[in-house]
Formats: sequence, structure tokens, C-alpha cells
Amino acid sequence: MIKRLWLKYYWLFGYRFRLYDWLTPESYRESMARTLECIGKIPDAVLLDAGCGSGILFDVGAKHLASVKKIIATDILESGIRIARRKIMEQGLKVPTLFFRSDLTSPLPIKTASVDVAIAHFSLYTIGDNQARHQALKNIQAVLHSGGLCAVINPSEEYDGRQIIHESLQSSLSVDPYWKHWLKKNILYRITYSLGLKNIEDRLQEGVWKKYSTQELCEEMQALGFEIIHTEKVYASSGILVLGRLPA
Repeated sequence: MIKRLWLKYYWLFGYRFRLYDWLTPESYRESMARTLECIGKIPDAVLLDAGCGSGILFDVGAKHLASVKKIIATDILESGIRIARRKIMEQGLKVPTLFFRSDLTSPLPIKTASVDVAIAHFSLYTIGDNQARHQALKNIQAVLHSGGLCAVINPSEEYDGRQIIHESLQSSLSVDPYWKHWLKKNILYRITYSLGLKNIEDRLQEGVWKKYSTQELCEEMQALGFEIIHTEKVYASSGILVLGRLPA
């Protein structure tokens, strides 16, 4: 019963009260930044954030995204969309935006072949049904034009919440003032692990959510016509980043 309630309300309340941002491991932000680095400069591009959550991409990648033509973002939770939209303003991104609610499994309300770059950062794996998850990726592929890039990041088979916390604390030593590092080490990241990462580990082990090998994720993307141009482990090796391109 408790697990079912967590599954339903963890992100809902986390987004609404911005608790999720406070609890997000530094390694997660680094994974997002690394994704943008692999994609490279994308001036005048139309970008789709497929599963935007609370808009951490806009915090991490504000400078990178300042020159894009348009940002399209979607999430299953309205509370996440509201926060993400607010972050666009807070970061001073003077870019046309379109936000809409979607679980990605239905066709997206976007013109076919109108997107240059799509990012699905730890979003598709929560679609437990294989057919529905494949359909979600197909829906993303449908709005990309020829030559478009798609970065998919999903949990790896080695997903390890404690390792994520360990590497995040190591990074925090370098980027945070002492008080903030202390807060993360002694309070925030303990909550992150017990309420977040440990429960994600359990869902992955139970097969409720999907973890991947690099080969499996590549094969899913190749089946939709993507040419794989880059793969690597991210998120303390608990995530797999695969970057694909549609044929020109």
C-alpha cells in the first residue's frame, strides 16, 4: 500500500512544492549537462524535451538553449509543467515555448517532422508496458525531421542508488558552498535515497519499470531507423545515454 502511494504521489508533490529540485542528485544534473554536451551546439533548432519534469534541463542548460528557435516540453504531470514553464522565465530564456501534458504514448500534438532535437532524459523507462514504451519512442521519432537528433537516457542494468549518492556528494564538494554540501550529505540526500532512489531500484528490480543494457537501448532506437552516433554510461554508471540520428 505504501509503495503504491509513493508511486502515485512522489513526483506530484515533489514538483508542486519544488522539493524534487532540492532532492535531485548532482549526478543527475551532470547527466543532463552531458547530454547537451554530446548533442552539441543547436542554434535555431526546435527542441523537444519529452518528459520535462520540473524543468531541470532549463536550469542546467540555460546558456546552451539560449540560441534555439523554439522549446517544446511535455510531461505527464501538470505540476511539473507549471514549474518548468516558470523556470524558462527565471532563467531569462527569451525563446518561444509550447508546453502540453502527455504520457508520450499517444501521438504528440506537434507537426510531423518539425523537431530538430528531442531529449528523453529518464522518462521512457517509467512506461512499464513494452509495447506502450516502444510506441512512445515511435511518437517522438514521428515529430523529428530527417537528420534530426534524439537523445534517450534510461536506467542501466547496474542502477545503484548508493553509488549515485556517493558520486553526487563528490561533485558537491567541488561546486557547492560548505553549508549546502553539509545539508545534502546529512539531510537532503538521505531523503533522496530512502524516498526516491531506493524505490526506483525496487521498481526496476521488480520489472515495474524498465532498465537497459546499452545494446538493448540501441536496438530499440535502430528499429525505428535511428543511426546510433554515440553511447556512454552516465549518472554514476546508473544510466545509459544513446544519441541517434535519423537518416537525412
